[in-house]
Amino acid sequence: MSLRKKLNGFKKDEFKRILDSHSSIVLISHTDMDGMCSVKSFMKSPYKDKVKATYFSDASDRSVTTEEEREIISINPSLILFMDLSPQNFKQLNALEKGRTLLVLDHHKPYGYENLPNLITDFHTYYSGFEHPDKYSVSFLCSHLLDLEDDMAEFSVSGLIGDNNYKHFIDYFELNKEKERLATIMGKLYKTLGALKEVKKIGVVPGRSSGAKEIQGMLYSILEKACSLKQLYDLYASSDLLKSTAEMLEKDYQRVLLEGLNLIKQQQQQSSSFNKHNLVFFKPKDNYVVSGFIYELEERIKQEYPTFKGTLIVIQETEDFYQLDGLSTDTEISAGEIFRGIGGGHRNVGGGVIHKSSNLSPQRWLEDIKERF
Repeated sequence: MSLRKKLNGFKKDEFKRILDSHSSIVLISHTDMDGMCSVKSFMKSPYKDKVKATYFSDASDRSVTTEEEREIISINPSLILFMDLSPQNFKQLNALEKGRTLLVLDHHKPYGYENLPNLITDFHTYYSGFEHPDKYSVSFLCSHLLDLEDDMAEFSVSGLIGDNNYKHFIDYFELNKEKERLATIMGKLYKTLGALKEVKKIGVVPGRSSGAKEIQGMLYSILEKACSLKQLYDLYASSDLLKSTAEMLEKDYQRVLLEGLNLIKQQQQQSSSFNKHNLVFFKPKDNYVVSGFIYELEERIKQEYPTFKGTLIVIQETEDFYQLDGLSTDTEISAGEIFRGIGGGHRNVGGGVIHKSSNLSPQRWLEDIKERF
């Protein structure tokens, strides 16, 4: 597979100069295909020997755990590189920044970085003058900055598909039908499995149970070994744990998707028109938690209910927290702004977490949303 054309507008020499100036690096990346492929690109580069540790996060504020934070401080790297995430835990960022340089490589809109003088955002698409900066792929961007675009092309496509952004870059790639099929399967699979939360132990294989961190570790392990998407798919297919977990989550995913579409249908039947902004929210009937469905739900609503103008929020409950996912079909309201404070996201979709130990409840949060929007 080859590229038809390459990215431009980013300063490769400046990026490499920063990496050259540091002797030790810690990588922190997102848990989906785009994030993990960013790490894969970096570990194929001449800078791989400088990497002392790698961490993955799907927390709503894109933070690492308290234990991981202590480990990073103990490692004491001179550079911490965040890829495919814009961390928003400022207490943690202030601790990590002490005596170190932080660099963010991402395509989500960041907030509050002006108060972190040692954090570099020059390679963040929101600061690079692009018309649709959140429609990028960080793995594609990372491979471009490291001169690995051709080596990582099919993996970059999978990352773009996982984030529903491939249509914005389709002209960049020479892609046959089989590779596009594999890129779609693996991109969506990593989006779903990588976002698995510690809701319950996943006892899908007799005699054992597995949590989110083990699943995420296995996803990166097989990706690291794979030289092609075909090989990656074969490695996935040989894992009973990954396959069984994916099958279980797919059933829950489809149920949440159907509930969301049925709710919009009911709203349309009950309302004379959708000419004003509607706030629609629901809690799935069963007590399960899945992620990644919000992207497909947004596309389906656009296709099946194009006159809907509003915000849909899905509230899923666990023993310790509420997971919120939402979308906005109103161009004047950003989903990322809606979830600011408990999470974040793109203009069209976003999400967050409300911990039960906090003083905030979903009901109070929704009342605040009604007042603000």
